[in-house]
Amino acid sequence: MGLKGLWELVQEHGYRAITSLVVPAIQPPTATSDPPTDQASVEQTIIQPSTTPVVRVDILGSFFISIRSAYTTHTHDIAHKVVEQAIQKAGIQKSAILYLDGEPTAEKLSTHSERAQNRTDAAEHAHQ
Repeated sequence: MGLKGLWELVQEHGYRAITSLVVPAIQPPTATSDPPTDQASVEQTIIQPSTTPVVRVDILGSFFISIRSAYTTHTHDIAHKVVEQAIQKAGIQKSAILYLDGEPTAEKLSTHSERAQNRTDAAEHAHQ
């Protein structure tokens, strides 16, 4: 779900993006490579964290209004461009990881649980 006017508020007041460190997958040494001899080299070989921050953006949550409006009023070709422009206008980095959907946030878990229980109760009531 999106919040109407969220990006206008964020652009007006500014924001500090949530970033995280990306740790590359650990690759085992190849048979042809010489094994490191000292402890520091071993540790450097095992874990080499990247210090490049990555911005993670929930596209549906952040741009729901723009997406709904674009795809209900335009053809798909034009709607794709409209949504892309909305995302670019928000100033999201090209290196950002864009999530289309995911697990509900911790703040919404109780609401999701309540709705699931309501659906179960309604289905049971309908079968009686």
